[in-house]
Amino acid sequence: MPDLVLPSGHKIYYETNGQGTPLVALRGLGRSMRHWLGYEKKLAKHFQVITVDARGIGRSAQKPGWMDTVFDLADDVAAVLDDLKITQAHILGVSLGGMVALAIGLKHEERCRSIITVNSSIGGLRSIRISPIAVASLLVGSGSKKLRHQLLARALVGDTMPQSRRERIIRSWEEIDGLEGDPAPTVIRQLIAAVRFNHHKDLRNLRVPTMVMYGTKDRFVPNKNSVKIAKLIPNCKLVAISGGGHEITIDRPNEVLAEIKTWVHRIDGGGFDSPEGDTPESASGAG
Repeated sequence: MPDLVLPSGHKIYYETNGQGTPLVALRGLGRSMRHWLGYEKKLAKHFQVITVDARGIGRSAQKPGWMDTVFDLADDVAAVLDDLKITQAHILGVSLGGMVALAIGLKHEERCRSIITVNSSIGGLRSIRISPIAVASLLVGSGSKKLRHQLLARALVGDTMPQSRRERIIRSWEEIDGLEGDPAPTVIRQLIAAVRFNHHKDLRNLRVPTMVMYGTKDRFVPNKNSVKIAKLIPNCKLVAISGGGHEITIDRPNEVLAEIKTWVHRIDGGGFDSPEGDTPESASGAG
């Protein structure tokens, strides 16, 4: 798929896989679509999956500006939907991608069939948004790519993953770095945008059907962030994936897919008006 050149001059790279109901899939901090590690193909067996590289990440060459916001990233996704002539899509976002999904719902409500955030956070909630242990791991590993990926695996992947598979994932991440280069300059800008994304009051008026999902073993973004987001959004569904880490589509791929399929079927079938049992207080694993 060629780059989409926006009026601003930004070049946004995206791909589509599969057919059927459109589902946008957005990765998190410093992560390109390659970091799905094939999960987008698993999703594409059930949906038309649109994956997007954020500004300065992967094959989207244009670096973001220091003043770029999460809403600017949301505008880029809306432009991709325009380019594909897709009126509405379900928006799935992991971590920072979850913030972008919420921003799309707030700014481009008419483009969202639903929102699915995974292991995400939002400002203004008096919560630690990133675990101090995870931050320390990133800082310690900043001078060594090999050490960085080992520490990232410790922070992002759940405890129960076999070591052999963990090593394969680390090698995959190293290979992606070889193809795409070091994303650190863009990550700093993304972090600044994420810190400024403080719109919890606006979420109280969000009218897009929303599901918030988190892995109970996420050591990168504390679970309470997802719980609090779900409490802000009217009729939000909160789902806890037992044993899932921050890279939940690696840890618990089938469980995540099952939840997404059930959710999309419910929304497309018109079942959102019956939120009984989906409040944060009653959701499994909430707390």
